[in-house]
Amino acid sequence: MLTVRLKLYVVDMTPDYLDDLFHKLPDYVSYTYETYESGSAFVDHIKTKKLSGAVLHVVLLGYQFGYGQSHVMNGLEVLETALKFHPSLKFIMLAQTRELEYTIKARNMGAYAILYREELPLQIYSTLMALFSEQRVSLAKHNMYYMLRYFFLSLLLLFVILFLYKYLFL
Repeated sequence: MLTVRLKLYVVDMTPDYLDDLFHKLPDYVSYTYETYESGSAFVDHIKTKKLSGAVLHVVLLGYQFGYGQSHVMNGLEVLETALKFHPSLKFIMLAQTRELEYTIKARNMGAYAILYREELPLQIYSTLMALFSEQRVSLAKHNMYYMLRYFFLSLLLLFVILFLYKYLFL
């Protein structure tokens, strides 16, 4: 079975749902994750990164990251900025049920899904499973490309070694 490589970026002040989520993920999902308490910290980190096409990059993004002096960017600003740098990122927006305007804007800006905090672990799991099934073929093609590339490079290196051995030592 094809292993799905998942890189999860959790941009949320209270990611207390992660343990439940990780216990629900199937065995064929190989994941790593990073947590960020503010949207600006995530944007500063992601804008300098090069993202691999063989890995599914998913961002769990909240809307608010503090109040008063600590508030720098909200979730919509993070979504807009991060998508400029990496349009392949898949955003799962985390919302309260009373944030209807926010959810509509997030969907229009390119969020893959909007989930309400009241049912998070199960909703995130279901959304990730849908995303895996959509992305599985493209991820498999990307992984196959890299495997073939390394195979042919190894084969070329073998021919070079044999050629050098034949003409230098025989």
